Amino acid sequence: LFTCLLLLLPFTTAMAQRIITGLVTDAKTNEPLAEATVVLPGTTTGATTGADGTFSLNTPETAQTLTVSYIGFD
Repeated sequence: LFTCLLLLLPFTTAMAQRIITGLVTDAKTNEPLAEATVVLPGTTTGATTGADGTFSLNTPETAQTLTVSYIGFD
């Protein structure tokens, strides 16, 4: 019921970190989803989308998967 479009924009730092930014949208309406949770599985690293559905997350350079969850009404 949602689509996560990731604009992967890696920025390398001394600690081998990168910033991942993206937009979470509803798959049916393509509307941005505010307050969706985006986390790096197996860690406590996460972010919440803003009112416009965007997020920014500082992750290890080796991160390959993000999990997005959203609770809403139909």
